Amino acid sequence: MKLAVSGRQSAVGWRKITFFCLLLAAYCSLSCSVPNLESPECTQARRTLGEFYSNHFGNDMKFTPENLRDREKYLTTDLTRLLQKFLTDSDPFTLTPGDDL
Repeated sequence: MKLAVSGRQSAVGWRKITFFCLLLAAYCSLSCSVPNLESPECTQARRTLGEFYSNHFGNDMKFTPENLRDREKYLTTDLTRLLQKFLTDSDPFTLTPGDDL
């Protein structure tokens, strides 16, 4: 036994499906927008830290006075003074021993 489906009922079904898809797309697009909760200072610090470690890993990582001078633009003056007092063979930025570098 076949049920006859009129053209109008078929169109109503497609409208429901289309409406559901559009509603789902709108919901997904609204739920994907995540607010930025960090301050602009944190965003800038993240960029600066990325530049620092790119420079650090891209160059000689040995902890020498010359290398510390190269990294001064990324460090505060207090941290630079503290690190100058404790120049050792180990790398304080990655906590790795200098012999393995």
